[in-house]
Amino acid sequence: MNSTTIHINDRDDFAILAPATPSQSIADAENDAIAFCSSGSSRQCDNIIPDGFITAAAVEYADDGSYVQITGCIDPSKFDMSPTDDGGQIGTQMVHNVPLEDMVLVLSNKPSARE
Repeated sequence: MNSTTIHINDRDDFAILAPATPSQSIADAENDAIAFCSSGSSRQCDNIIPDGFITAAAVEYADDGSYVQITGCIDPSKFDMSPTDDGGQIGTQMVHNVPLEDMVLVLSNKPSARE
């Protein structure tokens, strides 16, 4: 079984939730996403984010330690995603019927997300 465990240590060492099925939209993957690790991940992972998928990344930490967030830009063609996918979020509900709290992943290939 593929993991749904994510981690964010820095912009080169993280795991995100993404669609398990090629060509599946982000919105359709909200309940069955799986973890994909960066190539520089410090943790073992069944799935590696394809080279070139993430074109830029930044990590932000809340001053009070209440959250950590990774944002960036993607090339959807590297992950077999439709360039017209409107994106979505994974993590504010149940994934594989396991509740996820205080974790949100937002993927978008819209130009506004790249500014």
